[in-house]
Amino acid sequence: MKRMGLALLVLVLGFQLPAAAIWGELQRDPERVRATYDSIYSRLEAGGDLMIIANTEGILENLVQAGLRIAEVAEADGSEKEAVDALRRGAAFLNENGFYAVEGLGFSSVPQGDGLHAISLFIKRDAQAAAQPLWRATVGAGPREMDVLDYLPRDTALVRSSTSDIRFLWKLIHDAVQDVGGEEMQANFAGWQEMAQAMVGESVESLVNSIAPQSVIAIQLSRQETVSIPIDETDSLAIPRPSLLMVTEVNDHTLIETIKSLLSMQLNMPLPEMEYGDAVIYSVPLPLPAPIPVSITFATHGNYLLFGSTEAVVQEAIAAYRDKDGLKAEEEFQASFPELGPNNGIIYMSRHLGETIAAAQQQMLEQSSRDMDMPEAMQGLMQKWTQDQVPHYSAMTIMNYRSGVHVKGLSSAGGREMVTSMTVAPIGMMAAIAIPSFVRARSTAQQNSCINNLRQLDAAKEQWALANNASDGDDPDHSGVMEYIRGGIVICPQGGMYELHSIGESPTCSVHGSLYD
Repeated sequence: MKRMGLALLVLVLGFQLPAAAIWGELQRDPERVRATYDSIYSRLEAGGDLMIIANTEGILENLVQAGLRIAEVAEADGSEKEAVDALRRGAAFLNENGFYAVEGLGFSSVPQGDGLHAISLFIKRDAQAAAQPLWRATVGAGPREMDVLDYLPRDTALVRSSTSDIRFLWKLIHDAVQDVGGEEMQANFAGWQEMAQAMVGESVESLVNSIAPQSVIAIQLSRQETVSIPIDETDSLAIPRPSLLMVTEVNDHTLIETIKSLLSMQLNMPLPEMEYGDAVIYSVPLPLPAPIPVSITFATHGNYLLFGSTEAVVQEAIAAYRDKDGLKAEEEFQASFPELGPNNGIIYMSRHLGETIAAAQQQMLEQSSRDMDMPEAMQGLMQKWTQDQVPHYSAMTIMNYRSGVHVKGLSSAGGREMVTSMTVAPIGMMAAIAIPSFVRARSTAQQNSCINNLRQLDAAKEQWALANNASDGDDPDHSGVMEYIRGGIVICPQGGMYELHSIGESPTCSVHGSLYD
């Protein structure tokens, strides 16, 4: 309750403080601001359809310090001393680990004339912070040759490679507990580590230290096989058969030996293995029921550990590495990364994946239109919107320099598309609300009209029975009953078929049911 009161006090006072208390000194050094601008501008491309440069130096630190100053107001009576001490330790921890290092952001987009846009994103950072744990954990050290890309099969459609160093991420977590957390948190963290080591037979630190800072995660889409994913009881979505592949460089075999030991204990038998050239493949005999084939497989190949959702994709990855005939040999990939040298990772989404997503969206829209009984004109409009969308494609390279992180490459979405999406978003939100409401209102009106027809049929049947001395259970004469209906005919607005039934029973509609349902 006390900490909740402190949070409330921080919130209330935060609205009352002058801007300088939050953003820091209002008078800033123009030369320093200009230098930051020039540094960011030099990494961008001018002459396009969008360029944004924002100086963010000191904003995060000032916000944290402002919150700390406000919190110290509650410390006067000593009631919140423990919480404020934790905030002080947290502020120092953020500073020591590089959380305040961002000085500015820049983004530019330049159309290339072929439907693609040259995209450049630069995060300017204090050069002294480049080696601090936050940045080593997120982007790693300097650019390097990414050999893990050689493992990607030709049908790879989505790639994210990285030089992020998990050892520094573990250091961040460990130091946060030790430097910011209290005695109780430290004790709980130590207990968790002991429990984890007892379960897996290795310390968390030794497992983390066995992983080197080079990894890739990728999705493949088969060019020969498709799978059907059920949408509802009657319809399914046909897509190329997907698979998942992860590859990481390792410093030793601690991680794979731990995985093998745990799986062997789970299976109560040694993990099946086989040699595949100079690689060793371990298949987990646990078939998982799913519309997409899954057979978990691990492999060791030199200093690399591979994980795949199927044995086939792991074998394809090893073959791609040996023959140098994988994704990197594909024409589209080579055109996307014509000068791919040392880097800190790539982001790649093939045209095949973009087209697959677009086709799936189109099929699901058609299904939704049928389920919602959407008017044909509205169906046509929605289909045109989806058909007019350019299938997404992107190919970005990440570079970590001392001065900051630079993401640069090509994308099917440029600055104008981004601005347009922000403009269209409110329209889309209104459509998302209005269209279902319109369809529901239309459906309700049609149902009410049908109920009125059923009432007329029921009244006409009673009049016919009275005129013909018919009793409950007798079958009415359809043409005779319709003589008591104005116009001699009733039609369900949703195409339902009417059934009169015997005298004493309510008429029904094949779509809307009985009058009294």
